[in-house]
Amino acid sequence: ISYSQEFYFAGKTDFTISVISSVNLTVVNVLSSTSLQSVRDMIFLQNGQMLVVASPDNNNLVFFNRSSTSASQYSFAYSRATSYLAPHGLWPVSDSFFYATSWTRNSVYAYSTTNYVTWTESLFIN
Repeated sequence: ISYSQEFYFAGKTDFTISVISSVNLTVVNVLSSTSLQSVRDMIFLQNGQMLVVASPDNNNLVFFNRSSTSASQYSFAYSRATSYLAPHGLWPVSDSFFYATSWTRNSVYAYSTTNYVTWTESLFIN
């Protein structure tokens, strides 16, 4: 589960993320993608314009872009395969840099970008 701009984002095992209003606790949107195979952690970059999701069952990071001015409307942008198994925890440092942990390797990887499409992965702590 994650929170951004008055909405909860709850990952589910059916390849979806439910977007829930914090005002009245109703589901206002459902994000889906076949790239979501289990959801572990979620972070928001660029003031909530980009949502990054760790998908450990298929070793992917899944990226969504906000598709309107509403903070609840996101659409699938792309997924990126990781070089390691089971991406799990995510920690944003800046809009163009974040860390990801591997559940199975007990390691931390760094991701950086200059264009928000191509992310460079590097081992940070083994």
